Amino acid sequence: MGAERGVVVGDFVVSPTGMEKFLTCPRMYALQREMKPKEISDWFVLGNDVHAIMEGRGVEEPHPKALDLAMRLKALDRKYQPIERELTQRIRLKIRSNIVLHRRIDMLAVDGAGIPAVVDYKTGSRRWQEKEGKVPKACGLQAVAYTMPTKVEKAWDIRAWPNRIDFLVATLDGTTEKHSYHLRPQDVEELVEVADMVRMAAKLGTFPRHVGFSCGFCDFAKACFERPGWEDSYVIRGLEEENDATSS
Repeated sequence: MGAERGVVVGDFVVSPTGMEKFLTCPRMYALQREMKPKEISDWFVLGNDVHAIMEGRGVEEPHPKALDLAMRLKALDRKYQPIERELTQRIRLKIRSNIVLHRRIDMLAVDGAGIPAVVDYKTGSRRWQEKEGKVPKACGLQAVAYTMPTKVEKAWDIRAWPNRIDFLVATLDGTTEKHSYHLRPQDVEELVEVADMVRMAAKLGTFPRHVGFSCGFCDFAKACFERPGWEDSYVIRGLEEENDATSS
């Protein structure tokens, strides 16, 4: 895996969230890079407020449910010794590749046994379901992207980037739990394949619409189907925002 580098002209920046959106619907991926909804969904506000509270940032009027979720997450968070919070990194996926992975990490820490791990806070409506002994939501592209190794030139005493991520999850149904994922080489290969698919689609300008169940929950359905007055529901992203639009 290539060492962390700055982004140069010609690089294609992807993020775990962006790749997940592309796999759900290529048209949604393209639209959300160009524009953003004027109205922020209630769920988005809740997630932002919970993260702000966990990171120690002030929230004047937090979502009514944010304090409860954050309090439950902090009960799990106290089992870790933080090394650094809110890391933003850009990693070249392969040597001589122009694909750069953008990732935002909630916390790098060591657990009670002194083992380093990436920690990510999650909120949801219900507990994460288990299938055949695994929790699929804990094994997705974000888990792989956040545990991929990188050259970290910092003062902390970690010889290698953690190959484990712990998702601390608090849901509205009252569930509070931790789910862990350990990096597997075959998962990295699949992530690179997806990233290359997104890069090629952007190069060709081909983003077919995938009409289905997710359309009912998509923030960009108005624009996608060009419903009357859809232009008034969005604002165009600036250049910097576009580059960062698919970050996690």
